[in-house]
Amino acid sequence: MTTIRIRRLKCSDAGEAGALIARTYRTFNRHDATRKGLAGFLRHYDPSNGLESIREHLLRTPLRYVAVHNDKIVGVIRGFERYIVNLYVHGDYHRMGVGSQLLARYLYCCRRKGVRDIKLRATSYGVPFYQKHGFKRTTGVRMFWGLRIQPMKKML
Repeated sequence: MTTIRIRRLKCSDAGEAGALIARTYRTFNRHDATRKGLAGFLRHYDPSNGLESIREHLLRTPLRYVAVHNDKIVGVIRGFERYIVNLYVHGDYHRMGVGSQLLARYLYCCRRKGVRDIKLRATSYGVPFYQKHGFKRTTGVRMFWGLRIQPMKKML
């Protein structure tokens, strides 16, 4: 059993967390994006745009956590009190409960703040994960900034 620690994302995590998001999106979701949409998404997490740009983008959200294994970030979740912006887990850690642990921490924080529902835009790869955790499709699949997404919602 792999020991994963969930903690708040820090400023110093920006490069590693951004690289994880970019790598994971490219690996599992690039077929769901137009070329322009993919480039637009990845520019927020690309180290060549500078760490300050990544840091600014990641720290915009008040709820942000990372999953750490052996001092390496293997997952990240971030968002607002009623909306998940990102949830990505390194491919080597899929189906090991990392995403579930990150989501549980996020939902716990939202419940403590009195939030009654959570929304998100899932990739087609992520839909089964979210359904397993009680999220329901709210509309059909649509394109959003060149990315194919499935709007979903969970009542808390």
